Amino acid sequence: MFAVQGGRSAAFVAAYSSAGAVNWVTAGATNAVNGGISSASGSLASKVAVDGAGNCYVTGRFTTGLKLGGLQLADNAQFNSHSFVARLNPSTGAAAWLKGTTGTVYADQANGSGLAIYGGYCYVGGTFGGTVSFGGIYTLTAAYPSAGYVGRFDAATGATAWVRPIGSAATDVRVAASYSNVLATIGVDAAPDYARLVSHAPSGVYQWALTASGPGSSQATDVAQYGAGVAYWTGAWQGTCSFGPTTLAAPAGTTYAYLAKINFTSPAARATTDPLSGPSELYPNPGSGHIQFHTGSAAPRSMSVYSSSGQLMLQQQVQAADVTLDVRNWPQGTYWVHLQGSGSPERHQIWVR
Repeated sequence: MFAVQGGRSAAFVAAYSSAGAVNWVTAGATNAVNGGISSASGSLASKVAVDGAGNCYVTGRFTTGLKLGGLQLADNAQFNSHSFVARLNPSTGAAAWLKGTTGTVYADQANGSGLAIYGGYCYVGGTFGGTVSFGGIYTLTAAYPSAGYVGRFDAATGATAWVRPIGSAATDVRVAASYSNVLATIGVDAAPDYARLVSHAPSGVYQWALTASGPGSSQATDVAQYGAGVAYWTGAWQGTCSFGPTTLAAPAGTTYAYLAKINFTSPAARATTDPLSGPSELYPNPGSGHIQFHTGSAAPRSMSVYSSSGQLMLQQQVQAADVTLDVRNWPQGTYWVHLQGSGSPERHQIWVR
């Protein structure tokens, strides 16, 4: 048996034998300094995964400090929540490594909610607000109250390889990985909310994104990969929503669940079902001064940029492979970039912070 002192919540991971007997339980504990002061201190484990050798990985969030499996994360004087990820020994539950995000003010917060292990790497997804540091190497700043992220960590050491923002967040983030894709799904906080599925290469390079379009609202709850070209995507929707060529309609005032099979092996097929992607690249994204837009073609096209409320911010003809967007005087938030002309139309999302 184990007990949590002070009535605070505690993350735990339990291992069972094939007969259902408990082999071990590893529980989180707050550190002494802040743990004795803040009644809100505690921890929560959101997702677990195992690799081929039986090593156990866990992610979640903690308030103030965290002790887990014999290792410890430093106290945080802001009494806010941060995400953690850990690798545990399959035989004892002892932590091989334990990593957590950090910030400097109360608004800097994070929560780990998605986890996938593939090819010697640990992929973590979650949400964050403010400015958050991952391993002291990557720092993300949210352009809205809550944003999503996906990152890769070395499974052997926990070292941060890369972290990427994936949009405004209305739900937790779930992830799935294969040798060619790292998928992250999120419910985007918009009007109306919509489900989004984002793909990065294992190297961290953005590949494509799929969205469920309205006028109804939708949310995403999970994603799984089958091989390198098929994903299964789940969530819920209200009203009328389109998933590529398929349109679903729910009676007024009701919420229905959906299960979608996504085949993303064919770029041509993806172009007909993906309203939020294309061959163009934008960087840095999020940005605060100038955002570079690499279109990959000097063919003349029309570029329009809209705010999240539908206000036209910019409209111009593009006849160069590289375009610079000056966003220094734009309000902080989410914007949509539309490209039309030769080739398939594209729609991209940018974040101004």
